[in-house]
Amino acid sequence: MINTIEPEVIVDVGDEGFANFYGAPGVFAPGLVPGQPVPAGYTPPAGSSEAACSASFGNIANPRGIYTTTNNQFTCFNNPYTTYEQDKLYGMTTSFIQPLGGDNFLNFTYDFHGQSTFAYIDSPAFVSVPFSTDRYSTFSLTGSFALAPKLMLNLGLYDTLWTVNGVQLANPADPTSTALTGLSRSKSHFDPHLALVARLDPNTAVRAAAGTSTTFPFVGQVSGLATYEPAACSLGAPFADGGTLTKKNPDLDPETSIAYSAGVDHRFRNNSVISADVQETIVHGVFEQLTTELAQPTLPNLCLPTPALEGIYFPANVAKLDAKSVTLKYNYAPSKGFGFNLSASAQSSILSGLTPNLFTPNSAIGSVPANGVQICGTGTTVGAATCVPYLQGYGQFTWGQPDGTFVGLGVLYLGKNNAYLQPPMALVDLVARRPISRSVELALSVENMFNTNNYGTYLPIPGAGTPLVSNTTNSSFSTIQQTSYPTALVPAPPRYVRLSLRVHTP
Repeated sequence: MINTIEPEVIVDVGDEGFANFYGAPGVFAPGLVPGQPVPAGYTPPAGSSEAACSASFGNIANPRGIYTTTNNQFTCFNNPYTTYEQDKLYGMTTSFIQPLGGDNFLNFTYDFHGQSTFAYIDSPAFVSVPFSTDRYSTFSLTGSFALAPKLMLNLGLYDTLWTVNGVQLANPADPTSTALTGLSRSKSHFDPHLALVARLDPNTAVRAAAGTSTTFPFVGQVSGLATYEPAACSLGAPFADGGTLTKKNPDLDPETSIAYSAGVDHRFRNNSVISADVQETIVHGVFEQLTTELAQPTLPNLCLPTPALEGIYFPANVAKLDAKSVTLKYNYAPSKGFGFNLSASAQSSILSGLTPNLFTPNSAIGSVPANGVQICGTGTTVGAATCVPYLQGYGQFTWGQPDGTFVGLGVLYLGKNNAYLQPPMALVDLVARRPISRSVELALSVENMFNTNNYGTYLPIPGAGTPLVSNTTNSSFSTIQQTSYPTALVPAPPRYVRLSLRVHTP
């Protein structure tokens, strides 16, 4: 197998013709006349909107070089930029299967795959991943064996060798040195998997499984120079005083995990089915993006006339993650009449082992996530935070007929921790299908029927979400404290109504 993909490619040609932001009404920098060309080499005075435009890597003139206003407000235009990544993929798999009679078999497989990656930011001012490769070689032995008439064993043994080749800093202790040297690393890991299925009777099955697994770093986390992301600076934006530096870690080790699970399935006489599962996964050497906050100069306009650095990000193996879940499902779906299905899950995901040196001393916010508390996103970007729910459930009442007519009314319950950073809430949905003829069907679906938690304007409400818990340290780096701060609520999707006509052809 050979292939080439180009993910996350942005060619932002023409963006210089669109506004980035607008200045205060009637306030213009000296020496600039609306509708006239900007003088060659002109530098806006510090503190002006035009200076803020320059600090945010914007253009104070439109593509024709003209100083422009809109509604008597200065217009700051965007700058074009590009991001590019190319991955060349290759690999092969070969298997040998040996039947052992009945449902028993052994399968020996060798899998080899790899990729070559090159990526840059801003045409290509910042090469995020110089040409680098990573390869995986996996030998596996899997099989299924009937240990008894009602007991089945599934077994898997996996041995993986990971190899990465790229570049790294020749002298990482010198922050001013950009000298590079070669990077070549190999790591191997053996992971066994074991599963048992016992059929106590034709309608009841009990399941149990255990095993280990390995997650290897992306090549872009270990190979290359640090990349700089410019600030998105504008007046009144204290968070935008500088850009960010994302470093690489050539010594980043893979995450290793061990998991256990057990479950049971039972079918009742009316053909309804109930299932229950419990699971625990313990991950060692968890990847975390460590953040170093840097002090910023205080300026009246909160924007720097030249680019500055606000924070440094560094990937590292720092902690242990203990994730647990309990899931219950019940389904009754007759071909005619009323039915229902129900599912509920409780999940916990808690980190430990984050040491004091990972946190900014005396920080008012600290670092997220924190030791010993439920994981709930970062809270820094509205809509990007993801919470591991304590409790989440879905219930649906259904009604169907043999001709294909179906109606379902469902309720999604989101508990204390949820992706919207909101208090517990419920979202209602409706689906209906009705055949008009043998080949034509009319369908109606409604999501968030009662328009719950969209705030009318579809904008987040600040300061009212589920508080995030973070870790901070005192100035001596000797004691970890925990603090919390409110986050912005993320609006639920608004009501969506879809009406569709489906035509089935032979």
